[in-house]
Amino acid sequence: MRKSQAAQVRPADSPDEFVPDPQVLAEFGITAMTAWRWDHDPELAELGWPPPIKIRSRNFRSRRHLERFKEATRTRSEFRI
Repeated sequence: MRKSQAAQVRPADSPDEFVPDPQVLAEFGITAMTAWRWDHDPELAELGWPPPIKIRSRNFRSRRHLERFKEATRTRSEFRI
């Protein structure tokens, strides 16, 4: 199994991974301003957009919460079609 595949297959009880905001921005194709707006949007918070975790003035996001948010938005978009 390659390293990228090993990272995708994780048991639910494994430790969470903190993803730096620049990586999150690239993954979602958004800007830092958009991420800031999403941080302050109650509707997206309800969908599961993860709040930033500050470590030494840098923002990180929980990988588990990001994946849940992706699933929630995917499910929501399926109902809109």
